[in-house]
Amino acid sequence: MRNADAKLLRDANGHNPLEEPDDPRRDSFNRISTEALLAKGRDADCWILRDTHSQPFSHVATLSQFRAYREGCLFASDGMQKADADAFDYYEMAVIRPDLLLGDIVRMLHPALRDQPFRYIRPDEKAAR
Repeated sequence: MRNADAKLLRDANGHNPLEEPDDPRRDSFNRISTEALLAKGRDADCWILRDTHSQPFSHVATLSQFRAYREGCLFASDGMQKADADAFDYYEMAVIRPDLLLGDIVRMLHPALRDQPFRYIRPDEKAAR
């Protein structure tokens, strides 16, 4: 809703239907109800549904209400995870090199570029089908 990823999404000419103005009194992550998510994001072209700490979405009846799910444009920001080393490159290198993360967002938004490798954000292969 309000974080560096949301700014990179704008830089890639994307639109976040959940975006809110910056507010230094609030952190950058918020809980949102399924009803509000459906009301605001039902017609989004693509979704980044989860990160390395989130469980995969498994409720197909809910997912099928999203165009991004029906059209196969679900992504997860779970790339570059090195579980055996307890390392998540996303939280280290992506801060230093936001251009790498921006590249993933551009590939996500432009299907013709998806044949190029993703680094941090990649198609979500764990979402229910």
